[in-house]
Amino acid sequence: RKNIIISGDAPTIFYRSEGKNKSFKVKKSIKIKMPKSTKLDMNVRHGEVKLAENTKNMQATLSYSRLLASTIDGDETNILASYSPVEVQRWNYGKLNTRFSEAVSLRDVQHLTLVATSSDVTIERLLKSGMLKNNLGALKINSINRDFNELDISIQNGELVCVLPQAPFKFKLEGVATEMTVAESLSLDKRSEGKMVIYTGGNAQTGNKIKINSRYSDVVLRQ
Repeated sequence: RKNIIISGDAPTIFYRSEGKNKSFKVKKSIKIKMPKSTKLDMNVRHGEVKLAENTKNMQATLSYSRLLASTIDGDETNILASYSPVEVQRWNYGKLNTRFSEAVSLRDVQHLTLVATSSDVTIERLLKSGMLKNNLGALKINSINRDFNELDISIQNGELVCVLPQAPFKFKLEGVATEMTVAESLSLDKRSEGKMVIYTGGNAQTGNKIKINSRYSDVVLRQ
């Protein structure tokens, strides 16, 4: 005689046969089909969220979870991810707040507001604009589109690695106790104001601009 018993929210299945007991962990999945106009509001703990379609104006709180998304869109998007890996193929609009998340990967970023704490964030391609804040973590930008508009970065007690665009741009960095490595192709003027060191340069005639505010951090700029 064989008995299968499912118990608990995250079930363990007990399998009994010929006097021997065995237990197996079972992973549950919930698949929901929704209209494209649906606005998501979710709170997920200890789970995985996969979004295959364009998701607009999503409101989400994730803890010890994982987010995999094709496209995130909508200027009302607000995602808080704690202890949760995030992987998005295309981020068009919205806010992302990560806490203690080791693997945050955004492939193509159109417009992003980011607040990251003790997180490792990688942006593969910045297309238009970013307002990025990173504290106690690492931020990596692997490429910036030639016709980007603005990149504003604030980093404290962290590390920034950024590959600069192959196009004219204005540049300013304000740093306190900052270790900086700069590409030879970027010519900068340097001045000091108390403990702060200010670097400026680039092409003043263009509207494209990069601004970095760094405190007690390492900054590497490549081209």
